[in-house]
Amino acid sequence: MEILQRRLLQHLMNTDSPLPKEYQRVEYIESTGTQYIDTNLPFQNYPGFKIKCKKTDTAGHVIFGAVGTATSTNAKFGVRLMLGQNVSSTQFQVVGYYGQLYSALYTSVEDWHDIELSSGLLVCDGVENSFTKVFNASTYNILLFGSNQFGTITPAKAKIDTFQVFWGQDSPEIARDFVPCYRKSDGVIGMYDLCGSICPLTETPFYINAGDGEFLKGDDI
Repeated sequence: MEILQRRLLQHLMNTDSPLPKEYQRVEYIESTGTQYIDTNLPFQNYPGFKIKCKKTDTAGHVIFGAVGTATSTNAKFGVRLMLGQNVSSTQFQVVGYYGQLYSALYTSVEDWHDIELSSGLLVCDGVENSFTKVFNASTYNILLFGSNQFGTITPAKAKIDTFQVFWGQDSPEIARDFVPCYRKSDGVIGMYDLCGSICPLTETPFYINAGDGEFLKGDDI
């Protein structure tokens, strides 16, 4: 009876899942420092995002974004970990550049964090902050688990649960809605885009590692 109950529960979970039946939702996927996902999405004006993430080391790497430098008009936005730069301790920083301007939000890095930016309002772990910096559009794709800095890719060590990115100032439109999962047929780990965009590596909405090695994953849910 217990086995039948577990099978019924699993069936109900798969039925309720937003993913196609070929994919299994997991708690998160994790980069060990060589893996990253190319969203195939160049940066646009008035960006917004939602991410649930956790850094797994103290290196000052970008968890997601397409960024440049603080002295360049090509510097963009993202979530990164700062260590000894403009901060007194290891902290998250949400950054948005325009020319030499930046705005930042700091928080502890010891646990999972929910961060959302939309229409000039930045909410980190339930705390609201004004975030009114202007962003330029970019030809560089946004990366997950790393930064795309003028085409130079630097992966990060981190865990990501879910990630959404959207464009627009008044009525934002969602462009990516990533869910962590793995492909049941071969166990390959990645992110499935519920918006239906196509990953060039798979020619499906399933985005896989564009770097080296393999992602790790959390438990099935």
